[in-house]
Amino acid sequence: MLNRRVFAIALAVCALGVLTSTAEARRLRQDPPAAPTPPASPSDAAPAPAAPVYASGCCADAKPCCDPCIKYRHRRNRCFKCCECGTTSATLRVKDACCCCYIDVPVCMPCCVKGEPCVSTRCGLFGRTIVEYSWDCGYRIEVAMTKHGDAIVTYFG
Repeated sequence: MLNRRVFAIALAVCALGVLTSTAEARRLRQDPPAAPTPPASPSDAAPAPAAPVYASGCCADAKPCCDPCIKYRHRRNRCFKCCECGTTSATLRVKDACCCCYIDVPVCMPCCVKGEPCVSTRCGLFGRTIVEYSWDCGYRIEVAMTKHGDAIVTYFG
């Protein structure tokens, strides 16, 4: 009986080690981040982006530094039905705990979602940082930053 327990624990530890190794190998396979460019002079400033940028915290002026893998998920309703006006694109600026920099996350939202979102941050499962953007109309987007620097965007309608 004791040997079965020891064997089961050893098997669980080995499985956990294999899963961790594959996750680390996936991270090593990705391209290295680009070298940071020197700051541009005020005369070389690019025009403002057409899509609104919603920042988490005080990062509105920060420049993005890496290119993460972004996955998109939809929960509850497949699309948010407040009107038939279509969708628009926006950019969410989220702090990446892996690189200690900010990344731009492009998202699609219904055109009827207006105003600034309420932004809240919390720690999630497996060391993830979760930033939640919620609007007064009930539309909500969560961006989960994994410990490997990837982003998971979840739409809630």
